[in-house]
Amino acid sequence: MHTRSDNRTSVADWLARAHADPDAAHREWAERGVAMLPLGVRFDAVRIPFSVVRAALGTDNRDAIGRTLPQMLGGPVIQDGEKWTYPLVPTGGASAWSARAGNYRGRGRLAVPDTDQLGPPGMYWTVAMAAPGRLCEPAAVASMIEAGVSALSGKEGR
Repeated sequence: MHTRSDNRTSVADWLARAHADPDAAHREWAERGVAMLPLGVRFDAVRIPFSVVRAALGTDNRDAIGRTLPQMLGGPVIQDGEKWTYPLVPTGGASAWSARAGNYRGRGRLAVPDTDQLGPPGMYWTVAMAAPGRLCEPAAVASMIEAGVSALSGKEGR
């Protein structure tokens, strides 16, 4: 029988292997609740202002956002307080990225919360990774960003 705990362990192991020393990533999660993982190895990320996400989904309700994002983006999403949202996407898409309000990050490091961190405080998974390697669709992320930017532009014009 495959349990939720087994899946989180598999996902954590997959994420940790982005680090040059996977054991160090596991230690960082145990000690600090987040591990600094390099982008461009197993995944990239798109940094989106949370205001754009809220506008795209038409809600400030954290539970509603958590229910809608998996269907909309198809993959894991990290939340950093009320400021930033980070969908994880496949590596190598920086050259094709064109969304106005999303900053594509394919280099550097990202603070990735422990797979058990599913709510505040601190960084947490708004959408937990369902399976190792299952990431968001970049086109869906770009579409959500454009919807949010359009919604915000419409509010400003009123």
